[in-house]
Amino acid sequence: MGADMIERLPRVAELVGRIAINWSGVDLQLSLTLGSLIGVENAAAVAVFLALRQHRTQREALQAAAEKTITGVLKDVFEAILCIHRRLDRQRNDVVHGIWGRAEATPDGIIWSSLQDHANMLLNDYHLERTGKLSAEERPTQITKEYFVVRYEDLEDLNQSIIKLARLIGSFHAHLRYRGQPAGVNAYNDLLNDPMLREALPEIKLPEESVS
Repeated sequence: MGADMIERLPRVAELVGRIAINWSGVDLQLSLTLGSLIGVENAAAVAVFLALRQHRTQREALQAAAEKTITGVLKDVFEAILCIHRRLDRQRNDVVHGIWGRAEATPDGIIWSSLQDHANMLLNDYHLERTGKLSAEERPTQITKEYFVVRYEDLEDLNQSIIKLARLIGSFHAHLRYRGQPAGVNAYNDLLNDPMLREALPEIKLPEESVS
């Protein structure tokens, strides 16, 4: 286990890299969405959004803009999009900023720990060893208790979900930009028929028929 173990896990490195890169597509679509929400679709609106480095702050800015500009089903849709964003952002953050390792006993041979837990484990191991409170029998449990098994398919699923989220936000942004035009109508229909959105909005009664 260690920060440099990724050098010996090429498939994990590839998946983590794809997840990190594809998240830029999400950031791009959200930056364009802010411009559409406030009616200032130019480079300045994109720059303002991207200057907000924390994703939580970005979501708060988007929510504040949405409160003043959209209502009804469209507002519910956007709230659902932000909920999906919040969930996937947490997973992306764990993947990109976690500590990776190898373990022959796990199905795909990979394990993961959060940076905080791994650091705490190393500090605790040092202090227990230094004070003579850690036996050889207990040490494996002490070291591995905060490790989690990860499957390649889990990483691939996360990557595909991020791509789908970028497309979903793109449809929302396109509807705002071209509202009242055929392109805007098509984008709205794509929104209402999106499986990821419908799963996030089970309590909302979305129209059964496409709008025209």
